[in-house]
Amino acid sequence: MSLGTLYNITSQILGNHMNSGSLSEILVLVGLAIIALMVLGGIVYGLFKAFSLIPRMTTKQFLLFLLGIALVLIAIGILLP
Repeated sequence: MSLGTLYNITSQILGNHMNSGSLSEILVLVGLAIIALMVLGGIVYGLFKAFSLIPRMTTKQFLLFLLGIALVLIAIGILLP
């Protein structure tokens, strides 16, 4: 597999037109799907752990948590446009 194949697959996914025919392209798609599922599972697990810890936080920890959320939202707002 070459980097050209990976580039073709990602451009097809982002371009909303799929034309995968070779085995290497199918394997790249399966690999990307597995990585996406692992990332999604990690995000869900992390959110579950974070929200289960909120009721047990002290006031200082809760305020730091809110400050962290605010900083993340500001960073996202800066990077999106």
